[in-house]
Amino acid sequence: MKQTMQRKWMGWLMCCLVLGAMLSCGGRKDVNRRGEIKLRGERPVSMRGKREGDLLQKGIASWYGRKYHGRKTSNGERYNMHDLTAAHKTIPFGTLVEVVNRDNGRRVLVRINDRGPFVRGRIIDLSKGAAKEIGLIGTGTAQVALYLANDDFKGWTKKRDRRQTKPIPVNQGFWSLQVGSFQERGRAMAMRERLAFHNLPVFISETDDGFQRVRIGQFTSRDDALRHVAQIEDSDIQPWVVFVEADH
Repeated sequence: MKQTMQRKWMGWLMCCLVLGAMLSCGGRKDVNRRGEIKLRGERPVSMRGKREGDLLQKGIASWYGRKYHGRKTSNGERYNMHDLTAAHKTIPFGTLVEVVNRDNGRRVLVRINDRGPFVRGRIIDLSKGAAKEIGLIGTGTAQVALYLANDDFKGWTKKRDRRQTKPIPVNQGFWSLQVGSFQERGRAMAMRERLAFHNLPVFISETDDGFQRVRIGQFTSRDDALRHVAQIEDSDIQPWVVFVEADH
């Protein structure tokens, strides 16, 4: 009888150990093998026709950290809480997104590599590193705006889009280098003054949602814009290429 009980306890113990190992190695919950999350009455973010710099979504952001550090994300990577990454419910893996904290104007560029958040009413889960950049660690959540920072939705291996290298007539729009997005006009003007020494025009574009975007230069091709990135980039300013339509 005693040996039978011992065997039963050993069996239960082995089951618990196996289950614990599975949980510790697995990614986040409620994600299928295709990296899709089950939406509960929420509409997916539409990527159709979106260009760099376009607004994707507004809502509440949160962050996740040490509990998931080292575990697999929904796209198969290992989550590093210090990297600038994020989890979103539907935005394709590999997409670069600018996250702007609407409370303080701080922004961060993140790469989508996971699915979440799993709390209703929240739109994005930032890594700890990204949350720190926009002052989210202390508050836990904040109202944010998400902007598309690249329009290659095929993931990590970026394929050159030949259409982007062709010169575009100025009356249809132009390529530019975006260096900031602010709610306060004064902060945008301060950034413009800081960049005034460059031999390129620095201008402020106001969006429909009230954000002031500071941009440098008007280029007829993406390649031409990229050639000027190194001239502007420093420890504090990290420009990225956006397309500005003629009526913006």
